[in-house]
Amino acid sequence: MKCPCRVRDTQDLTFEQCCGPIIEGKRVAQTAEEVMRSRYTAYAQNKIDHIEKSQATNDDFDHAEASKWALSSDWLGMDVVTTKQETPNMAIVEFKAYYKEKSAEKVNVHHEYARFSKKNNQWLYEDGKIMGLEPYVRQGDKVGRNDPCLCGSGKKYKKCCGA
Repeated sequence: MKCPCRVRDTQDLTFEQCCGPIIEGKRVAQTAEEVMRSRYTAYAQNKIDHIEKSQATNDDFDHAEASKWALSSDWLGMDVVTTKQETPNMAIVEFKAYYKEKSAEKVNVHHEYARFSKKNNQWLYEDGKIMGLEPYVRQGDKVGRNDPCLCGSGKKYKKCCGA
């Protein structure tokens, strides 16, 4: 079986050659990217214990909710966009994980900047920033319905451009 991470350099590797030994605790990930790929694969195979063990803190980790998400999704692969070694013990991995909820047809993309730290010779997930569309923020004051129209017609906004 090919490894679910399907990262460009590992497309032909099997689970046993790629992420399997890391998930099973037989080998320590050498880079933050390896941990990221193994975490994706753990979701794809519902091996949530690895997700929990590969985090720096588990204060707000919900094992049951993570398992529910893993089981309700078809995992389609991932792309590592960039990996940046900030310091010898800190790295950022930007990745896109592709999945489809089993109850829907739409393919979802989880795009994240994930921060990893190296503690006791082991890379751990610290936190991440999910990327996506930012909400629209109005630049100026809100025009009220009874305010004069911005076009300069002299009419109330609700009777002019707001109609």
